[in-house]
Amino acid sequence: MNEPTPNQVFICYAREDMATAKRLYQDLQRAGIMLWMDTENLQPGQQWKEMIGYELRRSAFVLVLLSAHSLTKRGYIRKELNDALDLVEQCPPDHSFLIPVRLEPCEPKEEQLRQFQLCDLFADYHKGLNQIFKVLLPDSRRVTLRREPLTVSPKDYRDVFRLDDHDLPREYIWNDFEDQGEVIIDYTTGLMWQKAGSEQVLTYQDAQQYIQQLNRKKFAGYSDWRLPTIPELISLLEPEIESNRLFINPIFDAKQSWCWSADLLPEAEGSAESAWNVSFDGGYVYWGNLGGYNDVRGVRSRR
Repeated sequence: MNEPTPNQVFICYAREDMATAKRLYQDLQRAGIMLWMDTENLQPGQQWKEMIGYELRRSAFVLVLLSAHSLTKRGYIRKELNDALDLVEQCPPDHSFLIPVRLEPCEPKEEQLRQFQLCDLFADYHKGLNQIFKVLLPDSRRVTLRREPLTVSPKDYRDVFRLDDHDLPREYIWNDFEDQGEVIIDYTTGLMWQKAGSEQVLTYQDAQQYIQQLNRKKFAGYSDWRLPTIPELISLLEPEIESNRLFINPIFDAKQSWCWSADLLPEAEGSAESAWNVSFDGGYVYWGNLGGYNDVRGVRSRR
């Protein structure tokens, strides 16, 4: 087996499953993982059969996307799968080289494939994606975000918050969520979030009182809830609109679409006292008057 490229992931799929394969490719690429997929990485003039075999042999992991198409189709997908199974024999038993990922309910007939723990994307895509991340990404990929509030000028906010010219994040993180009922834990950032939040939109003063009430009643057993900073709110943004019609994982309640942050603007530079906010309805950062109305989603730090 050729010396693998660190974290390179080879995606093996049937042509009929290309849309899901590309979505998975994009999500893994967002996390900084090196990938190889024929439609994305083959260059003009390359001999595709030789390149596919070469990249397969030098990959650290192989994601085999299983469906009725890939399990019953003959042709090159079958050769890729057989070659990947042959390479498994050269790996230590504790290394998850081949990761079978089901795109729909299906059962592999090959005895070699049936010995692997399967990952399912069809029931809950985000949950399945997080299971893949736990194999592919080391703990060093954990992210620490600023928790102390800042006063940020409209002249500097794009640099401070790392936004592009459209006020969208320059980069997105992968989240490792666990739903614990009233709260969602993100193991990537070490944050605990309210799954829902305020039942109605609130002024900034009312938002602060809402947080105080959470702490007085020890919501979910804790009394250190706070308004999130903009980087913390941005960590929840998804690059594409989700099934809940918001740019946030559907694991969260969909009522809280415009959220207050703890970060403020200098008084002299706004028409009134204002704070920075995140729109999960549009996926961007904006600022609003403290007397305006937005939602609240409380957060607390676990580390």
